Parts: sequence; structure tokens; C-alpha cells
Amino acid sequence: MCIWTKAKNDSIKSRPRKQSTRKHHYRWDLDDGFPGFIRETKRNKLRLYVDSDRNGIFSKDDDLIGGARIRKLHRRRDRGQLLNQDQAGAIKAMTIEADYRSSDQHVVLASGVDLQLLHPDGSIVALFAGVEV
Repeated sequence: MCIWTKAKNDSIKSRPRKQSTRKHHYRWDLDDGFPGFIRETKRNKLRLYVDSDRNGIFSKDDDLIGGARIRKLHRRRDRGQLLNQDQAGAIKAMTIEADYRSSDQHVVLASGVDLQLLHPDGSIVALFAGVEV
């Protein structure tokens, strides 16, 4: 299942400037074992990054693949408060191509896919339009 979860608390805290890691608020995973990162940049905006080097660490080498505005229902005052630590939201791809070479029917994203971040209650948090993975 394609999910997004809250990052651990140490990923959100400020870091010394010399470290190559960056802070992020959420992680997302499309069942491939290499999660990406979601950063809440302003009170009502999210940025979606893919883990380009596939090391599981959010760094400057990771590519920005999309941005979206948080829907009014989910706007909060504090960053990183869209999900609780024990919650997991779903990711719904609007345009997908299924890769049927494997037995578990892993989903492969088409170019220019729209991704919806869904809250555990089923409401839409954000829509990333035209994501190129």
C-alpha cells in the first residue's frame, strides 16, 4: 500500500549547518522500499522529494518532484501536525500503469501523474499535480 507517515522527531529538529542532512516532516513510500520525503515549507504548502541516492536520508542530493497547497480543512498553525506519530495516510495515484512482471502487482508511476495525499479519516490533504518520478 502506498502510504505517508510522520517523520521521527529527530528529523524535524534544526541541524547544524555543516551537516548534509535536511529536516523533513513526513515520509512517503510507494511500496518500493525506498521512501521519499515531504517537507512542509510554509503554513499551507508541501514539497515532495524523491530519495535520489536511495540511502533513506533527506539530503541536498534528493530531487524535488512536486509541490502542493494544503487544503483548508487541514491547515494548522504548527508545521508537521497533519498526522500524529501513530497515524499513516494513504497516497492515491490518479494516473498509473501497473507493472505485472511481479506477483504482487507493484505500481509504477506514469509520467505526469497526479498524487493525492489522503488523511486517515479519508479526506484529501493535498493534490500534487503532474509529478515526474
